[in-house]
Amino acid sequence: MLEELGYEFINIGAGAVISAMTGLPDNETITLTESVMVSKWFADALTIPVTVDVDACFGGIVQVERAVKEYIHAGIAGIRMEDQPFIGKRFGGMVGKELLPVEEAVAKFRIAVDTRNEIDPDFQIIARCEALTASNSRGLDEAIERL
Repeated sequence: MLEELGYEFINIGAGAVISAMTGLPDNETITLTESVMVSKWFADALTIPVTVDVDACFGGIVQVERAVKEYIHAGIAGIRMEDQPFIGKRFGGMVGKELLPVEEAVAKFRIAVDTRNEIDPDFQIIARCEALTASNSRGLDEAIERL
C-alpha cells in the first residue's frame, strides 16, 4: 500500500513491525535471524528501498558486522542503529535510558561502515543518537558532540 501511495522508501521498526509480524514482544529478544527474515519479506515484496531499525544492533562489533552482511544479502537498503548498550536498552522516553561510551558507539558505527564498504557501498548506515533523553548524558551539548 505504501508503495502504491507514492512512498519512496519504508523503514521497518523493530517493535512496531517485526514484533507484530513474529508475535514476539519488543523487549530485545527478537534475534538477528528473525529480524532479517521479516525484513526480507518486505524487500522481496517491494520495489522501493527498505531500511530497518535495528535498535542497538544485537550486541557488540562482531554482531554489528554480521548484521550488516545479513541485511545486505537480504536485499535491505540500510539500517538505523542507535548508541545505546544492547543490554539495558530502553525505548522512547523510558526512564533509565543510557548511552554507550562514545568510543564504543563509534567502534560499532565504524565496523558497520567498513563492512558495508566491502560488500555494498550503497547500503545506508543511519546513526541514531539518544543523548537528549539519556540519564548518563549532559543533554543537548552531548548530543551535539556525539553527532
